[in-house]
Amino acid sequence: MLYIDKTKSDIKFAMEEHYKNVKCLIWKKIDAKNNLAEKRSCGIPTCSICNGKIEPIKNIPQKIYSFLNDDNFLKQLICGSPLELQSIDIQFWKIIHPYFKYQDWVEIINKDEEKLNQDEKNYKSLIKKVFKTLNGIIAYESWFVANKPTSNYSAYHLATYLDIRSCVYCNRTFIVSQFKTESSGKIGKLIRPQFDHWFPQEKYPLLALSFYNLIPSCSICNTSVKGRKELNLARYTHPYEDNILDSVIFSYKHLVSVDSLKIELTGINNNSELENRINNTLKDFYIEEMYNSHHPELKDLLTIKKTYSENYLKNLKSAFPDANLTDNEIYRLIFGVELNPNDFHRRPFSKFKYDILKELKII
Repeated sequence: MLYIDKTKSDIKFAMEEHYKNVKCLIWKKIDAKNNLAEKRSCGIPTCSICNGKIEPIKNIPQKIYSFLNDDNFLKQLICGSPLELQSIDIQFWKIIHPYFKYQDWVEIINKDEEKLNQDEKNYKSLIKKVFKTLNGIIAYESWFVANKPTSNYSAYHLATYLDIRSCVYCNRTFIVSQFKTESSGKIGKLIRPQFDHWFPQEKYPLLALSFYNLIPSCSICNTSVKGRKELNLARYTHPYEDNILDSVIFSYKHLVSVDSLKIELTGINNNSELENRINNTLKDFYIEEMYNSHHPELKDLLTIKKTYSENYLKNLKSAFPDANLTDNEIYRLIFGVELNPNDFHRRPFSKFKYDILKELKII
């Protein structure tokens, strides 16, 4: 799992833009008013959300309205850390129902309707109404994903601002964002990453547009591997919180009996709690299994090691003095790998190739 450094300027900018736009959306959806009974606005004359025709949700329960119209809660909801998101979700449900527990909710949902007692039916009805209201206000599907690149803020904008080029979970697939020019001259949708909800949207609708809950990922990791799997901070690492690159090591071994290569992946850290979280994450995201479908990439590295001398890269650099190639540029050209861990996201397989090249003593 790659690390997203939230102190970097582009990540900070992405969060600021996300906050401004999602805040305006929620104000618009709840038809928020200030003490002067005027509709709340960000004050930017050109804001397409505040000035747009987004229809407010009708008949919002007062408890939900008060929660989302509180600036402190709203800021924390959109920009809070993963741990803060967990806390604010608990606070919200305590306001809605003092004894709310997700486990109770899941059990009732999975129970046959005729087997529910009246209290359970009332509880189920309440929670379903809250979920429906939240999905309408925090409009991930109907607004964030559905918007065109040239209209209101959308998933395309967030992906472009983040500028993360490969899947944060597996680092195997490009997830670049790219628009297209249609025949009419308008800018249209082409490709962008998927955004995985680290806290699943189906269970945590309140957090559906929280910045740290939107992880740029490939479709395989988001749908086939993680899907609706529920993660928690005590058991798994989080890409915005845990820089585990130095603790995750790719290696390989030759299985003589079947004359085959096996890629191995291990999490090692002096902190046993963190090491357990790392290995839980690697295991439950099937990272080692996925990489074992990429033997050709490993064989290419082994072939280069076998074919070229240790001085090959030095000779290559000296052979083109006018090119002024840096070591990083040479490794990128020859192996397709970034040497700086902060840039691993720019090239798929960078972490994998980096570790194997170190094992082969090429790096």
